[in-house]
Amino acid sequence: MTRTAARAAVLALTGVLAATTLTTTALTTTAPPATAGAPAERAEITRVVLRVVGCDDCSFTAHSYRSGEDAAWSGPVRRVRDGKVVLRVPTRLTEGMSISLTAPWERRTGAVSNVVFRYRGQQPGDRVSPQEAREARRGSACFPGIDAPRIKLRVKVHRAHFPGTGARATGAAAYTVVSQPTVGNRERVYDGFLGSQDVIPCR
Repeated sequence: MTRTAARAAVLALTGVLAATTLTTTALTTTAPPATAGAPAERAEITRVVLRVVGCDDCSFTAHSYRSGEDAAWSGPVRRVRDGKVVLRVPTRLTEGMSISLTAPWERRTGAVSNVVFRYRGQQPGDRVSPQEAREARRGSACFPGIDAPRIKLRVKVHRAHFPGTGARATGAAAYTVVSQPTVGNRERVYDGFLGSQDVIPCR
């Protein structure tokens, strides 16, 4: 799915998302006047605004890695403040974007937690219940991209329990409350938790 198609798919959900404050909004920005020796235009940035439920102590990081490319991109770590975290991602890198998180109460997972944009069996726009997240067996942490200066997503986090490294693990299972368009592999999930060793390659 291209970024343009993904934008159309995400924007098509606004009727559903408006009722739950999960809206994708296109904002207009005004670039500052160019100065001598400075580029005429600033790089396009998309603000990924996450409204986080269930983990005030979580920290989130945006990544981007498309299969077949040599380098992966990772943004700075941002901690949840007042139930919200804002990740600034170069717009072109929202294609192949994944979002990792850490929670201080995670134990023995042996992996990095990732936000699931869509569990298998869900369609973009579907609301995801905690039970559906816990019962899911596959999910995608890869976003197809969007040409917009801002996107808002509500993210739910719960404590997932599963066999871990040497003992039972507790991981941060995170997912968007409204399923999003996705691209790439659907990875194995455990009690809603999707983990990875490195940045997830999306294609």
